[in-house]
Amino acid sequence: MKRAISRSTRLSQIESLLISHPDGLRKCELAEKLDVSRATIGRDIDDLSMQFPIIEDDKGILSVDKKSFLNTVQLDAGEIQAIHIACRLLARNIHFSYPSAASALRKLGSTVEKYRFGFSEAIIRSAELFDCNRSGVHFNYSSFLETLTEAMVLQKTVKIIYFSRRKNRLDAQIFHPYQIEPYAEGNSLHVIGYAPAKDKILNFKFENINSIELTDENYKILEDFDADTFFKDAWGIWLKDIESEIVELHFSGKVKKRVLATVWHRCEERYEDSNGSLVWKCRISAPEEMVPWIRGWGSDVKVVSPGWLKKQIAGDAEKTVQLYRDLNLTDSE
Repeated sequence: MKRAISRSTRLSQIESLLISHPDGLRKCELAEKLDVSRATIGRDIDDLSMQFPIIEDDKGILSVDKKSFLNTVQLDAGEIQAIHIACRLLARNIHFSYPSAASALRKLGSTVEKYRFGFSEAIIRSAELFDCNRSGVHFNYSSFLETLTEAMVLQKTVKIIYFSRRKNRLDAQIFHPYQIEPYAEGNSLHVIGYAPAKDKILNFKFENINSIELTDENYKILEDFDADTFFKDAWGIWLKDIESEIVELHFSGKVKKRVLATVWHRCEERYEDSNGSLVWKCRISAPEEMVPWIRGWGSDVKVVSPGWLKKQIAGDAEKTVQLYRDLNLTDSE
């Protein structure tokens, strides 16, 4: 019994050593670190390879195959439900084939099937949302995700060919992918990362990407990068190089409860004025991104600042009024 426990512990130690040494270790190095013979390490590696993705190169260096690395994670029902909800939200906003998401949901559903069939059945059904491209809008979403995921796991740079609106043509960029960011309002995915040629963090929308190619060059994520801090002043995904602006909106009492029922931005400020209207304020990097949301409130919202945004919304409202005047509508219509 003692021998089995000792060997089990040693296998776990080998696993930890290989994970903590991304450049790999030789069997003799493992044997020295664990104070066992090389023959013992050889037998251990053979057994461990049955359940753990270990690769050995032509120089005898052992390492973890990061592309196929599988984690054993124990999740409770609430954690499984959280992943299920997140996947459904993604599927409802971005309609594309995503085999990895479908596979993940099926695995999650199968895991709890013997405990709660109804719960597991709902999760497994959700996998079908990712089985096919229901929109046909962007067939490369899945392949882009696969390449970017591999790049992020291996910490390899990518060459992105994308459409530059400023240049009105395709352009190329060597890129260090940091994070995939979903954008619900735009029904799209974006990849955030560092572009060494421009020495800045860039944001590429998937629809503007023509191709992504993995390179052999390694990169490291900037130590001070944090996605939430990066997007702190963004309404959604847009950011400007210039200083952000204070957006002040006044909502009528008619929609006040609806506005208060949702936190629209983590830095928002809201309070009632003396007239009973709801005052909403927030510092936003690119307020033009808010225009569709502001329009959606119709006459129940008034833009107070910035001035250019107030003029734009007022101008849009005048054009809408003129549009319906030109239609010459009657009551019967």
